[in-house]
Amino acid sequence: MIGFSTFIAWLNWHVIGYRKKVVLDNLKRSFPEKTEKERKKIAKRFYVQLLDYLFALVRQRYNKAPVLNKLIFHKNPEMLHNLHSEDKSAILVAGHYFTWEYVNTCPHVCDYSVVATYRPLSSKFSDDMMMFVRQKYGAVMRDSNKIYRALLEFAQAKTPTLTLMVADQSPRPSNLKHWIMFLGQDTAVFPGVEHIAKKLNQAVVFLKITQPKRFVYEYEYVLITDNPTEEQDMEITKRWYAELEKEIHQKPELYLWSHRRWKHKR
Repeated sequence: MIGFSTFIAWLNWHVIGYRKKVVLDNLKRSFPEKTEKERKKIAKRFYVQLLDYLFALVRQRYNKAPVLNKLIFHKNPEMLHNLHSEDKSAILVAGHYFTWEYVNTCPHVCDYSVVATYRPLSSKFSDDMMMFVRQKYGAVMRDSNKIYRALLEFAQAKTPTLTLMVADQSPRPSNLKHWIMFLGQDTAVFPGVEHIAKKLNQAVVFLKITQPKRFVYEYEYVLITDNPTEEQDMEITKRWYAELEKEIHQKPELYLWSHRRWKHKR
């Protein structure tokens, strides 16, 4: 699998060129201090990681829990246990940093009712596959556009939840209201995590991902706040984006550079 993934990544770089211009442009904007040669090296490694990510999705369709235990290591699940013991619901937020998809294994390491947000896909086949993979280990899927209502119902039933959100997408053009500095540039953000956390008084935890070796990942839980109502506006959003920026600088090829993150201007 490693050899095949590497070959397809090489083929993409030299022949197919999937979003190659977008990737190189994003890297140039984010790392102007690096040389063109250094940025191309990151880009080539990114395509290998992208193929590894796609293969990981396929593997999840068939993998059993014992196999995943060799691929995913949860470093400090006691943080989740401590929050749960206080009957405190939490939002676990991550960026598009490989591979966030394994976060659906959280039901194996915590006592929460785990809820994962998603956006329905236009392809029914792809949507059904993603739903199966993401619910396979006990998470409950909810449409991201209806997540507040869903979490409110859990709260009213006094059921502590851990809500999984990958939340660094670019906002829609009609919602360009909030901007922060991210990777050295003006970046439009949608502070949905912060808004929900404050309305429902839920803790916010950042999912820090590291990769000791290919196809093996470590998850570390970083507490952003357990008292969201006491935080200044945009402070929670800025804090978790700062954590995401730190992990990108540590291993930039693991970030999803092929999406048009900076397509909007202030």
